[in-house]
Amino acid sequence: MENSQRDMEKSRLKKDSGEEKKAKWSVLFVNSTGKVFTLSYIKAAIVSLIIFISAAMITIAVLASIIFVSVNQTKDLKSRIDKLGKENAKIKKENENIRFKLALLTSDSDTGVKDKSSKEEKAQNFSSEKDAQNKSESVRNKNRANKEESEKNYDGRGLVELREYKITRNENNVVVNFDIVNMLEQDKILSGYIFTVLKNENLAQSQWVISPYSGIVNGKPATPSQGQYFSIARFKPVTIKFPGKLDLKKFNRAEVFVYLESSELILKKGFNIDEK
Repeated sequence: MENSQRDMEKSRLKKDSGEEKKAKWSVLFVNSTGKVFTLSYIKAAIVSLIIFISAAMITIAVLASIIFVSVNQTKDLKSRIDKLGKENAKIKKENENIRFKLALLTSDSDTGVKDKSSKEEKAQNFSSEKDAQNKSESVRNKNRANKEESEKNYDGRGLVELREYKITRNENNVVVNFDIVNMLEQDKILSGYIFTVLKNENLAQSQWVISPYSGIVNGKPATPSQGQYFSIARFKPVTIKFPGKLDLKKFNRAEVFVYLESSELILKKGFNIDEK
């Protein structure tokens, strides 16, 4: 205790004598034995702590700003991707319509060429009327055989059936409606692709029309995977449209083709248009 009083007295004397010209911040600690411990530079410690806290807050603010900007950029990119996806779907649909209309124009052109060549052939072969009659009879027999063959419906593996099918005409397109029925056991899903072909045995195959658009080879769609997609557990109404002002009178039969996703034909169902 005497040491403590002595130190305090020395400090007072130094102050009175002007020995201490500059005040300093300090904290004194006294233990049980009376020994004094001095902790100086408290002001510097507090300033350092304030600087550290300020730097930490600035860092947190910068990180928060970066995260906020990143989230906004991600939302903007997602919105642009969705917009591009919708535009791509629209372009794909317009492209299909253009291809379909082009096929119709080609069909009409082929019809004109065929009619012209038919007239020229009749004029050139007028003197051989008997041969022309025999040839015409042969063509009729061939068309009759093709018609009988085309009227045979193909049920493949008996996986699906078509019911309630009909065809209608409105101002902008021809519409084919029917129900596709899953014939498998309950809860077993079937999926694949569907086409509808409008045809006439008296027309060349190139003049037939198909929806969705695809080439036609041997009376069937050339690319099954381009058909209208379906997936059914029990049954599903299906609508297939032929866009454009289609002359339905030039076709006398419609055929529906159903493929699995593996491109295996499992059903071909046909009906005469004049019966609907």
